[in-house]
Amino acid sequence: MDTLIEQLKKDIQSKQLSNQKQPIDDEVLGYISIYEHGNKLYSALAKKWLQFFLVNAGYAERLRDVK
Repeated sequence: MDTLIEQLKKDIQSKQLSNQKQPIDDEVLGYISIYEHGNKLYSALAKKWLQFFLVNAGYAERLRDVK
């Protein structure tokens, strides 16, 4: 999962550099920050949200692929 998150961060940064930023990008970065720096409860909730996002955004094929 950490590898996918790093790729997602790079993709968002490249979108920002090319002025193609979307409102969801800030929300995704917020969930990543909570996942990485939040307490156990909020980190677990952010992880679940990120897992669904990674699958829906096409970074992973199934939820089982994101661990």
